[in-house]
Amino acid sequence: MSRDFQTSWMEIFLQRVEEIAGQEIREKVEEGKENLPLPNTAKAKKEISKWITQAIEKFDTLVDENKRNDILVATCPHTYPKKRIREMKTLFQQLGSID
Repeated sequence: MSRDFQTSWMEIFLQRVEEIAGQEIREKVEEGKENLPLPNTAKAKKEISKWITQAIEKFDTLVDENKRNDILVATCPHTYPKKRIREMKTLFQQLGSID
């Protein structure tokens, strides 16, 4: 079973915050995360969305604009790991097609 999008996004976001802004900022941004419910109901997902909104509001006050932009771009779902891209390229070269 694949992980919930919200949970995956939060983890990537927090990793990027730590990589770019540092562990101290990450700890401040992720306060309260440990109390979040599992994302298995609509109510839980709404609570998680509210936490994400609050985390981003904290993030906005703690990080300068350039770092915010870098973090958000690095968090985008379209960002593929370079290793995965190399694997797909190799497979394409072997098969000669995407079909």
